[in-house]
Amino acid sequence: MAWTAAFLDRRKKKWLFGYKQTRIVDLMLSYIHDRKDDFRKILDVGCGSGRNTIALAKLGFEAYGIDFVAPAINELNRRAHREGVKVRSIVHDLTEPWPFDNDCFDAAIINVVLDSISRKDRFFVAKELHRVIRNRGLVFIYEPSVNDGYYGQFIDKRKKKFTFICPDDGIKREVFTKESLIQPFQGMFKVKFIQERRYEGKMFWRKYERAWWFSVLENIKEDGEI
Repeated sequence: MAWTAAFLDRRKKKWLFGYKQTRIVDLMLSYIHDRKDDFRKILDVGCGSGRNTIALAKLGFEAYGIDFVAPAINELNRRAHREGVKVRSIVHDLTEPWPFDNDCFDAAIINVVLDSISRKDRFFVAKELHRVIRNRGLVFIYEPSVNDGYYGQFIDKRKKKFTFICPDDGIKREVFTKESLIQPFQGMFKVKFIQERRYEGKMFWRKYERAWWFSVLENIKEDGEI
């Protein structure tokens, strides 16, 4: 599969998996800065080799990671052991029912995951998040915008064709409008915050204006709902 092949390719692995925590961790901390104790158990959805999972564990959270790339999960476990932190990880396809109990997490992070799964599967992921996250729990999402300078060169905005095969990693991706990012979660989650964050960044030695959505969703369950 493309993701496993990318993990085994040293150049692609460094770009797609990495070791340093990404922006979503700091953004999450900024959002819950005065309520950190309310969000102790966090799921890293599509965790890869665990750069954010391990970062969360080091910050004192009970961190879980789930990803279907077995070599990446193996590396996560080795790194966690080497760095002396406790994480719980599982190899599992996000598009199959998740092996977690109902209401077992306080929050989840999704960092550049939804862009590489199908629209149908995004609805499934949203339903599973609704199930496994407690009422009033939060989901933090960081995904590329249609206005991103790097990914934008591969799409046709006039025809609203936002899916493409990224030539630098061979992964099929989609970039998002605000509406398309939130759509799978409607009826289950309340949008607490969404912002298109822009910054200048380098990709393969060239500078681009990057544009990414950061969104915070609150899980809303009706009385008696599982």
